[in-house]
Amino acid sequence: MIKQIVIASQNKGKLDEFRRLFGPESGIELIVDERFIPPDEVEPTYYGNATLKAIVAARQCCAFALGEDSGIEIMALNGMPGPLSARFAALPEEMRAELIENPSVRLMRLAACLRIDELPSAAENNELLLQLIREQAEYALLPIGARYVSHLVLVDPYGGVVLRVECSAYGRILNFPTGTGGFGHDPIISLWPHVDRSVAQLTPVEKDAVSHRGQAVRLLLEHLRRSV
Repeated sequence: MIKQIVIASQNKGKLDEFRRLFGPESGIELIVDERFIPPDEVEPTYYGNATLKAIVAARQCCAFALGEDSGIEIMALNGMPGPLSARFAALPEEMRAELIENPSVRLMRLAACLRIDELPSAAENNELLLQLIREQAEYALLPIGARYVSHLVLVDPYGGVVLRVECSAYGRILNFPTGTGGFGHDPIISLWPHVDRSVAQLTPVEKDAVSHRGQAVRLLLEHLRRSV
């Protein structure tokens, strides 16, 4: 079984979660290598971005590497922002409207490749998403379904894909941000079965048990154990 994996991320929130999920019981040492320089996420899919990051990390660090791409998909916004979650508030208004109307692969790729000097903050993205939902009159009095998606790709030191997994966690969008824990979209979404609290109000143990990332890491580890 693989003993060491470089994590292809510099996102503090993600790194904290990965460190918890790859605990001592996993038998795998998770390495944050300073040689890793994140590439621009220019792919229109979770798999594309996760693979890109993993391959870059593997070649820069000469090691097995794990890339992840994740996002939030909101029913009232036709599945947006998805893989564009981190940059959605920075996209032109007309492009956002077209993506919500018809999220084609061509348009997703254009949006992913659009040059953005500085990514919006999580708070800016969350505020925009809540505003866009409020503008959808047909959803005004309905619970807004949503899901978190995590796609993991493990590659060998040469960049060859060893394993890929994708997991989702389902819940609903809240009316306003709540809680101070977690990161990203956690203040505006609750996940089943904790429907009375936002993810940002959960303890780390509670979040890891139900989150998209927690499910994906456990599935990845299960596959690796079976391959021994």
